[in-house]
Amino acid sequence: MRTFAFLSKVVIVIWAFVAPAQGQNGVADVILVNAKVFTASDSHPYAEAVAIKGERILAVGTNQKIKSLAGPKTKRIDARGRLVVW
Repeated sequence: MRTFAFLSKVVIVIWAFVAPAQGQNGVADVILVNAKVFTASDSHPYAEAVAIKGERILAVGTNQKIKSLAGPKTKRIDARGRLVVW
């Protein structure tokens, strides 16, 4: 039960950052790929990767989509299939 409460809070925090950041364009500062990102969406409950710019989540999606947001100075992190909690 404690784990569920914690994960619920994490999902709310991630969703709060993802919704306003969806329309932003630009190059990510950090990308996390090959991850298991819980989205709380009925149609896509998990994503593969996350792009971060500054203190905001720029995008959540497939490895391919997120890799396209990387620039030459972007830090790339391979989560190797692990659950990522931000």
